[in-house]
Amino acid sequence: CPEGLTQFKQGDRFHLVVGAAPFSLEFDAHIAAMDAPFFFVDRKEKVPFDHWEHHHHFTPLGPRATLLSDRLLVRPRYIPPVPESLQPSPWKLGLSALLWWRHRRTQAAFGR
Repeated sequence: CPEGLTQFKQGDRFHLVVGAAPFSLEFDAHIAAMDAPFFFVDRKEKVPFDHWEHHHHFTPLGPRATLLSDRLLVRPRYIPPVPESLQPSPWKLGLSALLWWRHRRTQAAFGR
């Protein structure tokens, strides 16, 4: 999240920098849909993908527990579609690693 941000709403836009220079990635994002506190959708712009849409769903499990699940819809640019027989493709493995890292960061942020 952008530093200091504690709340956002549908339509908000952000400029984000992920990682440390010289390997950082900069992109723009906007909140495309929201039904707080149950889900929100962010879309990334100016990334090496024709389409990047990330759905975040929050399911209450009890007074101090919430299940966070994600759905990532991406269409790569510059990379031809990979036949189903070759799945998982290297770029899908890379995205899986990225999401694994992000989930570890989310757990650390919430003390788990």
